[in-house]
Amino acid sequence: IYRSNGGQETPPAWLLNLQANPDAEVEVGRRHIPVRAHVAEGAEEAALLPRAHAYNPHGAGYQQRARRHIPLVVLVPRA
Repeated sequence: IYRSNGGQETPPAWLLNLQANPDAEVEVGRRHIPVRAHVAEGAEEAALLPRAHAYNPHGAGYQQRARRHIPLVVLVPRA
């Protein structure tokens, strides 16, 4: 998930909620998939950012304008 809050200085509320409780559910079509969220860091973030920017080209611009680091959130399916 590319999570910038439009490049604003404050993180979006949903990111704060996921950090407080990383267990969530995503809806894909009619399927509901339980996931666990974490913020990508280091090598994982470096590997995923090009894919995130390819999906959402505005993301790189948001990061350049923001005074904060915009985290990249990874959702991993739970069993």
